[in-house]
Amino acid sequence: MSVKTEKIQNSAAKGYFRPATRSIILSDRNNESETIYTLIHELAYAVLHNQEKMPQKEAALQRASVIEYQAEMTVYIVAHHFGLDTEEH
Repeated sequence: MSVKTEKIQNSAAKGYFRPATRSIILSDRNNESETIYTLIHELAYAVLHNQEKMPQKEAALQRASVIEYQAEMTVYIVAHHFGLDTEEH
């Protein structure tokens, strides 16, 4: 998996995962804290919700709200473990 920093046009997104290329794109506008938070979030998304795993999940676990919740909870747990503040995110 690759991680790149790019200009994200016409979006407030801080980053995203590209399943087809198995790459994470982070916004070049992010500060250090946003970059760390977003990278953890997108890594969680890439591991938990990749193209191989999604078809194996029941329909209720494929809803966008569930997927985002799981990625956010992963960020919270990982950040808390390493003593990172996630309050402003």
